[in-house]
Amino acid sequence: MHYSKKAENKVPLGICGITLRSVNGMGWNPHSGKPQQVYNAKQELLRAWNGSVTATCSTGAAEMVSKLGADTVVDYTAPDFEAQLLHGPRFDFILDCVGTHQGLSPTKLLHKGRLSTYVTVVSPVLRNTDNMGIFSGMALSAYQALQVTVKELADGRSARWAFFCPNANALKEISELVDLGKVTPIVSSTFPFLEVPAAYHKMKEGHARGKIVISVVEQEPPVQKHQKA
Repeated sequence: MHYSKKAENKVPLGICGITLRSVNGMGWNPHSGKPQQVYNAKQELLRAWNGSVTATCSTGAAEMVSKLGADTVVDYTAPDFEAQLLHGPRFDFILDCVGTHQGLSPTKLLHKGRLSTYVTVVSPVLRNTDNMGIFSGMALSAYQALQVTVKELADGRSARWAFFCPNANALKEISELVDLGKVTPIVSSTFPFLEVPAAYHKMKEGHARGKIVISVVEQEPPVQKHQKA
């Protein structure tokens, strides 16, 4: 087992880092150095794995995303946002951390005819099973996955869904990248366990510039100072 010297700084990278590592078996060689399209600020890990990264974000986050190592930053609030992407280079790999798109389909930005890969971490599985139950929901999800796969394969592209799976080796690798300074955990705010409702409201506000962390470490009660009579 690997114990981090600065575990509290690495907590925010756990789930997102392992999820990102799961794409390693989905058609992307992290040492290929080919362009990537990232729809969220996860580019430090991709850069640490030798990816050339293009990231999309709002105007207010552009400076932070650039400092995290993105080679190209595209403002999705710009009027010519889609035109910038369409007139830019095609990508070998797209990682989608948002899942909701209007107008331009992300798969259209992939190289055609060479099985370039689109991976989304936002699949309909949970929604389908919530609405229809485990068996019907999983059956519908399998059908939807087949539809997407066949459609993209016809154009020589690959579309996949990525899921979080516990992976001790991935945690160790991410921890080492943090220790080496190649990855910097970004924390928006930290809440004690008793303030979970406040943390939830903070999350619902959206557009956080980093992770929202819940501290479960037992805190010492404040010491009461007694004044002399």
